[in-house]
Amino acid sequence: MSIRIQLNNAQSLYTNLDFIGGKAILSLTREEDISAINVKLEGESKSRLEGEPPIPYGYGGMRRRGEATVVETEVHKILYKPVTVFPTANLQSARRAGVYTLQPGQHEFAFEFKLPFNNTCADYQPALVNIGGLQMQAPGSRDRHVKKTLPPTLHAFQDHAVIRYYIKATVVRPAFYKENFRTASAPTM
Repeated sequence: MSIRIQLNNAQSLYTNLDFIGGKAILSLTREEDISAINVKLEGESKSRLEGEPPIPYGYGGMRRRGEATVVETEVHKILYKPVTVFPTANLQSARRAGVYTLQPGQHEFAFEFKLPFNNTCADYQPALVNIGGLQMQAPGSRDRHVKKTLPPTLHAFQDHAVIRYYIKATVVRPAFYKENFRTASAPTM
């Protein structure tokens, strides 16, 4: 079993409000049970800062030889758009089992995303928690952000600042002892 992503009319650069689409192509050498095939568009920013550790009081302002530098890293999801390409909504409503047997061969599943103008990290949805039949709103993340224009792909400063976008496809298999198959494509935005 293998899965790959093939983009339609692949461009060297995508920008806000562009459509990016293609096919998730699943190749099977034998009959396989599948629960779902998910494709998602993700954007991620990573930043890394290096510095000297703070000097504790009474240390005399001198550093010892070989003392490690402090490295602070932050990873932030700036875009997340998932879609299930298999089973289709019609197939899900016609069948309740949740496991589908696909025959050997090549299977293609189309997808399309519209790149948003703004990031999606500001889309805050507080979680609802059910405690003893009483539904309560759980406190949300303190890391809420304002909406800003989606930043371009960036790979600079010796990996101190990185912004990447991915299209990922995952074949979800129903048996817990069988791993899910994954692939990714990294378009430039």
